[in-house]
Amino acid sequence: MDMADPASWRCPTGWHADWDGEWEFDRLRELGVAFLGHSEENRVRLDIVEVGYVRVMFFRGAQRLGTAYVNRESRDSPRAIYQLNIGTDDTEHTVKSVGEGVRLLMEARNAWEPDDD
Repeated sequence: MDMADPASWRCPTGWHADWDGEWEFDRLRELGVAFLGHSEENRVRLDIVEVGYVRVMFFRGAQRLGTAYVNRESRDSPRAIYQLNIGTDDTEHTVKSVGEGVRLLMEARNAWEPDDD
């Protein structure tokens, strides 16, 4: 799996079924692909913090704009709720659409310093 290529993101084996892995990876992939489609400078990186805990980091060039996590709107709902932490002050935004998440990331102005990874 290439952490910078959303097309390759797959839920790893061993992810407990109750953790919603396949659904979560699909939603994060959708957000990552949409963000990449807005500028050639945009980059993403999937970050599997630990088994059951995954996020995506968003970059413009070398500057990190923010991170995103996803959860279901409710336990049995197919709708996604994205939590985005944007900018150096880590401002938290909760959005219900990929479009709104991408818009907030594209408007980010106070990005972190260049990423060394």
